[in-house]
Amino acid sequence: MRTKTEPNSFRRRTTGSLTAKLIEVIGVLYASVISERTEGGGITLDGDVVFDGIMTGQRLKLETKTDNYTVTSADFGKILAIATDGKTFTLPAVSSANAGALITFVNTGADGAVLLTVKPNASDAIYGALASNTGGNEDASTTDTLVSRSGGVDAKEWRNTKTTAKQGDYCQLMSDGEDGWWIVSGLGTWVSEG
Repeated sequence: MRTKTEPNSFRRRTTGSLTAKLIEVIGVLYASVISERTEGGGITLDGDVVFDGIMTGQRLKLETKTDNYTVTSADFGKILAIATDGKTFTLPAVSSANAGALITFVNTGADGAVLLTVKPNASDAIYGALASNTGGNEDASTTDTLVSRSGGVDAKEWRNTKTTAKQGDYCQLMSDGEDGWWIVSGLGTWVSEG
């Protein structure tokens, strides 16, 4: 094993035919035992990876849609944006295969111009809540309209309301792999289908 300690150095560790190169740029990157190299060239790590500093090179994929769209597993991890009024994103059924999958929906239309709808599969629900605006909400209730709470009912849509929509309103959902999709984060006024 070769180790340099000055900035922009690298450490190299070889286990059998597998080599991992850990690069220090601004901070320190530590990796534990590497167990396998995947077909796509990725590396699976067993244990912890700790990073202290600035990590670059990671990018989320943004795709703009203009019509109704059915989300597929190829869309997991993406940001799907829309500026067309009255369109619906239909989610795939949750399963153990997509547990933990994330998808983000962003309203890129003008303020008050676009109703964005997210529709779960007939046997799935959308669960959770998000802050409806950037103001405070001490009691975390929906009575002051500062919290949007999903009804958690199978097949009910989750909507970014048109009249209160602001450009940049968004909602990030995560599959629980069993019952539905959970709201991870978001912004704007969203309501469950009645």
